[in-house]
Order: sequence, then C-alpha cells, then structure tokens
Amino acid sequence: MASTERLRLPRSARLRRRPDFEGAYRDGIKVVRRPFILFVRCNELQTTRLGVTATRKIGNSPVRNRARRVIKEAFRTFRQQLPGGYDFVVVVRPSLLEMSPKQLAPELERTIREVLVEARAS
Repeated sequence: MASTERLRLPRSARLRRRPDFEGAYRDGIKVVRRPFILFVRCNELQTTRLGVTATRKIGNSPVRNRARRVIKEAFRTFRQQLPGGYDFVVVVRPSLLEMSPKQLAPELERTIREVLVEARAS
C-alpha cells in the first residue's frame, strides 16, 4: 500500500494565505463552468499551487470538506504535467457534489489547459 504522504497534495502546492486567494480573484483570469469557477494567476514561483473555496451555500462542513478533497484529488492526478508559476483557485459550485474525482479530473484539466493557452497569448 502506498504511503499517504505520496497521495497528498504537498503543502508547497497549496494556496493557504488569504492575500494569495484575493490576488487570484482580483488579478486572475476567471472561467465559469457548471461544477466550479476557476481563477488563474501567474505567480513568481517555480511551483504551481492550488486553492479551493467552498462556501456555506454548498452545505455543512463535511460536505464542503468532501468537495475540497474531490478537487484536490482531481488536481493531483495531472499536476505534474502543468507548467510551474501559476496559482489556481477553484470555487466549488453545488453541481460538483455529484461528481467523483475521476469524473472531475478531465473537466478540470481541460479548463486549466484552455486558460493557460489564453494566459500565454495575452
């Protein structure tokens, strides 16, 4: 069995501070999809980081925590293939609760890749 440490999204790959989230909301590219809203912003780091927001409108804390876990797991599956230097903030929408990480991963990856092409072009 694999160690849980390998299965986790490392701390260096997570957005944790409020100013980082606010910067992505303010300066990032916004893309709205049915299960989530994605904000993408360049950072001055070599790493790609993920932040997840799930408000109380989604449900109680176990429901919000499950939504965050689903997003993190989906992101973790393709994170190594992404270029470094970007912050991604995912805002959970209610329809995401019906999805598993396997269902969500292709949608999230496709959306991120589309936004990265747009970000490089501008």
